[in-house]
Amino acid sequence: MMKTLAGISLVVLSLGVAHADKKLDLRSAELSTHTLDGAATKLLPYAGKKVTLLNLWATWCGPCREEMPALNALHAKYGPRGVKVIGLDVDEEAATVKKFLGKTKIDYPVLLSTPNKTLPALGDLEALPTTLVLDEAGDVLEVLVGGIEVPYLTKLIEGRLGGTKPGKK
Repeated sequence: MMKTLAGISLVVLSLGVAHADKKLDLRSAELSTHTLDGAATKLLPYAGKKVTLLNLWATWCGPCREEMPALNALHAKYGPRGVKVIGLDVDEEAATVKKFLGKTKIDYPVLLSTPNKTLPALGDLEALPTTLVLDEAGDVLEVLVGGIEVPYLTKLIEGRLGGTKPGKK
């Protein structure tokens, strides 16, 4: 269901309210996903060593498309420091996502959710986009509903990385 509120598209999903105290088992069968080529995979191989930004999105979601360049920039900036961005399309066929990505430049991996498995395993979801900030153990540090705020997310990432800059110890 889609609503427009003050010119901002908000996609409302009927799964409840996300909880930041949930621990995800990234090895769990329920967290199985698919690559764009249809191969079954799990989130674990894509997880970061320090922080993982798991962005739940869809091609039809305007705010999702708007935040992709910022997520791509965070991926480029922090990827070498153990931070990973993963895009997880929540409800579309691979062909739709591939067509969209053919027109949209992003460098982070994009996976497809497994119907009736992935989203229930991730927990309660209010809206798209939603970004789960996970630590190295899979603990949910933050649940960011709606478009991301880059300064806030940068501060959170830097805090998890100990504030060190690339090339400095």
